[in-house]
Amino acid sequence: MERWVVGVHAGRVVEGRPFDLATREDAAAYCAEFRRLVPPLKRAVICADYRAITVFPPHAADELARLMADMNPYIERSGVLVAPDHATNALQVHRFVRETHHESRRRFLDPDEMARWLGEILTPPERERVVSFLSST
Repeated sequence: MERWVVGVHAGRVVEGRPFDLATREDAAAYCAEFRRLVPPLKRAVICADYRAITVFPPHAADELARLMADMNPYIERSGVLVAPDHATNALQVHRFVRETHHESRRRFLDPDEMARWLGEILTPPERERVVSFLSST
């Protein structure tokens, strides 16, 4: 079973979807893939779908918080989608986003709202890919 996916499939949009970051190795590998893909883009747009996660274990939460802070210089916009019924995860992600002190990072409960916000600065192919990514699970 896949533990996570990260990729660039359209322009400067980097997609990430963790399914399970239960081990330190999984969390480190997920974050390492972002660290590999984002800097070469210079001004990346992050589209992260965390709806499958109920709660991040402490090691994953720490790693993700570090990742977000480390990637700040390369981020044009960053949206993170969480499931409304996963309140603990929604609070964790809210904390990650807030602690980056980056005004172009947001947490969302609604995929359409996130796609619209990210889409404001995207090309038509990038917008299509974001909508496609957020509608797949």
